[in-house]
Amino acid sequence: MYGTAKYQLPAGGKSRTSESIWLGLARMLSLGMSFVLAAILSRYMTVDGYGTYRQVLYVYTTLLTFFAFGLPQCYSYFLSVRPVNEGRSIIKKLNSLFIFIGALFSLLLFFGSDLIADILKNRQLAESLRWFAPTPMLMMPIIGIEGILVVYKQAHLVFIYVLLSKIFTISCVLAAVYVSGASAVNAIIGLVLAYAMTSFVGFRLMYRPFKDIAVLQSCISIKDIFSYSIPVFNASVYGFIIGSASQFFVSRYFGVAEFAQFANGFMELPFAGVIIAVIASVMLPEFSRMYAAGTAKEEYILLWNRTVFQSASLIYPISIFCFIFAEDIITCLYGPKYGIASDLFRIITIINIARAVQAYHVCTWKGQIVCRYSFVHCGSRCRSRHCLCQFLSVCNRHCIDIDRNNLVMSIPVDDVGV
Repeated sequence: MYGTAKYQLPAGGKSRTSESIWLGLARMLSLGMSFVLAAILSRYMTVDGYGTYRQVLYVYTTLLTFFAFGLPQCYSYFLSVRPVNEGRSIIKKLNSLFIFIGALFSLLLFFGSDLIADILKNRQLAESLRWFAPTPMLMMPIIGIEGILVVYKQAHLVFIYVLLSKIFTISCVLAAVYVSGASAVNAIIGLVLAYAMTSFVGFRLMYRPFKDIAVLQSCISIKDIFSYSIPVFNASVYGFIIGSASQFFVSRYFGVAEFAQFANGFMELPFAGVIIAVIASVMLPEFSRMYAAGTAKEEYILLWNRTVFQSASLIYPISIFCFIFAEDIITCLYGPKYGIASDLFRIITIINIARAVQAYHVCTWKGQIVCRYSFVHCGSRCRSRHCLCQFLSVCNRHCIDIDRNNLVMSIPVDDVGV
């Protein structure tokens, strides 16, 4: 039986600062433990084995862009504008979609593994993908857990979730590699076991905000959900094309060993991604609440300008430091055999300086403008990345268009990879 709480909107009492701190700690923890795992695997696995392991993650994150279909952002939007009593109903509708989509994704990875391995010209990849196939069914239904907990001002639970998930990942992967051998397949088996445990914890935490809350059936329909997600998906596809192109060409035409070097070196500044993603995670529900309350356009702009200044003041000094000490950083993390990746790290660090406050577009209803804006931004990135002059790309802009049916926002965020 559920409680009898009053019909109410999501809580907004806790400050954005405290929520940002918890999210920042969670992302820093995730980042740090991911580097620990990558550093250990880089030293104990062969370059080809590690490259295959990273190819599996690349295939998953690449296809996830299409299969997610912009739906993860629906958690933050719909939960922030609907009463908390409807939250459980909204989450169940979204989860039912993700369970179905995750099953299709898993079938594609299992039965399409040989084709994907042929495309990337790595026959060892096929077996690893088949072992990895259960992952979408395990992880996609909990893909929105961070958005759920942030909306209801429980970002401290995000930290707990990340802590447990990373402990599971490191423990299971290293145990599998230690017991069965340092191969890509064994590392993937350990990773899937960790995801199974993470999925269990995620399902427990994502419904925690609704404890002792009376349940109401939401009026949000599947049609409403896709009306929101399709423009977001269209916008994300443009970024996906650019973000995955480099990895695809390196993997297909240069071999798995070079892909391992590329994966370790050509990584956009991790701290920048943490800072920007934290701001985006906190700002999206806040913008949605402001929109629902009819806040004036000037208030959006003031809030946006403050986030731009704060993110840039943190990211620029870190970028300069990483550029100067790139070789030491890469060698310390991954060992001497990956030292050549430091040149790639310097290149991507320059790009990060220019992209520190670039716009990531979040539409909170129809959002057709966001797709056109993102397409222009994507075309600029194509040209700039080609000549290694990313600073010529469209950045440091904001776009706010408010009318009766439409709200388009630009929130600072960057590409997030595994």
